[in-house]
Amino acid sequence: MINKKILLVEDDEITNLLITKMLENHGYQVLSACSVPEALNLFHSESVRVILSDIEMKPFSGLELLSRLKDHSPKPCIVYMTAKGSLSSAYDAISAGA
Repeated sequence: MINKKILLVEDDEITNLLITKMLENHGYQVLSACSVPEALNLFHSESVRVILSDIEMKPFSGLELLSRLKDHSPKPCIVYMTAKGSLSSAYDAISAGA
């Protein structure tokens, strides 16, 4: 059976809730975090292979999350989203391994 568990990391509460509901409506189990430290705690306590994360968060960015998980085995699949997309932010994410 396919693991349909996703760790969502989004610091905006309304956006977090909307994305959570949308994913749940498509059959996913969503673990929701509003910060990188909270996401790391969930990641290490749950079996998560896919992370959907905002890039622009404070005080730690979504890229910091990737940096902290880069040596984890198996490496999770991280998909980034942002409301302030630019070519440089896409390049940074891809260069970091997203």
